[in-house]
Amino acid sequence: MPAQDSIRLAWADWLSSFHWDHFATLTFAEPRSEASARKAFLRFVGQLRGLTYGGSVGYFCGYEYGTFGRLHLHSLMRTSTPQPDLGVAGVPHPSTALPCQLVWKTWFDWYGRATVSAYDPARGAAGYVSKYVTKRLAYYDIDNMVPEAPN
Repeated sequence: MPAQDSIRLAWADWLSSFHWDHFATLTFAEPRSEASARKAFLRFVGQLRGLTYGGSVGYFCGYEYGTFGRLHLHSLMRTSTPQPDLGVAGVPHPSTALPCQLVWKTWFDWYGRATVSAYDPARGAAGYVSKYVTKRLAYYDIDNMVPEAPN
């Protein structure tokens, strides 16, 4: 196996160890530089954090140039809303992810097209986004990731 494939698989395994709620592909209505795309993505994350009412947003985001040379982003995201009431025996209820439609609309209203779906570990999104670590552009961003709870 070539070294690049081994690195990508290691990243995919590592990314799979975290809790994700969404897989998103985010495009821009207008061409953007890498620096401008990073600022836009961080603004988007800030907007989502505001929508969690005190919760948090974690992400892994890979940047890619598409067929026509336009930069777009692929991201695994965790969005959570704190649950103020306690569940059984004082154990907090698990946090609730923001709805995919709200995440989509937040991007769409400011920047352009997006697809946002519920994260399903069986569908390979961690492997998909990990390829951007080993591609030519090789820019990625990570923040506020939470390990997956053991079963």
